[in-house]
Amino acid sequence: MKYGFFTDVHGDLDALHWVLQSLGEADELYFLGDVCGGREVSGCLDLLRSRQIPCVPGNHDLWEFELTGLSSEHREFLAALPLTRPVDDWLAVHSDYVQDQLGIGFPYIYSQSDAERAFAQFPQRLIFFGHTHASQLHQLRPDGQIHFQRPRETFRLERDCRYLVNVGAAAQACLLYDSELQCLEYRFRQPVAAAPAPKKSWWA
Repeated sequence: MKYGFFTDVHGDLDALHWVLQSLGEADELYFLGDVCGGREVSGCLDLLRSRQIPCVPGNHDLWEFELTGLSSEHREFLAALPLTRPVDDWLAVHSDYVQDQLGIGFPYIYSQSDAERAFAQFPQRLIFFGHTHASQLHQLRPDGQIHFQRPRETFRLERDCRYLVNVGAAAQACLLYDSELQCLEYRFRQPVAAAPAPKKSWWA
């Protein structure tokens, strides 16, 4: 099977069209949250729903002020989305999260400690997520060591390792996962600038 992943559209209808075209050979598509927070949210929601693409919500999709102007139908659609979508040995989620009396919070996953926290929360071998807008991978090896990997077009996965796979924002990237070949293929809209891995964690 070939699975396509994209995330953090933020009301950018042009980016959404680019993603859907780029992932045209995928057998199934998954959206990892944050359709809200931009100019053409309603159009993006209409397209996601017309294509019947499984979605999870992002933090912008849960903030009441971001829902202003949306139809009741769109608001109900967002409110009904599950926080996670597990499939086989992988999981679709916006980020790791905490849920308390104040609501749902999504920490960013940047550093090694962030990755340790996310691996501990989710048991799946592969965790596809977004939120940070940065394409990157964290590999958890059998010896417990976590290795950060910068984005490149193709990754071969090792079957005895676990992975946190950040797809990157839809305006810049999307991802194809071939479960038979155990391969990740990033589709970049523009060249990716090399940048050091952040050392701190932030909440949003």
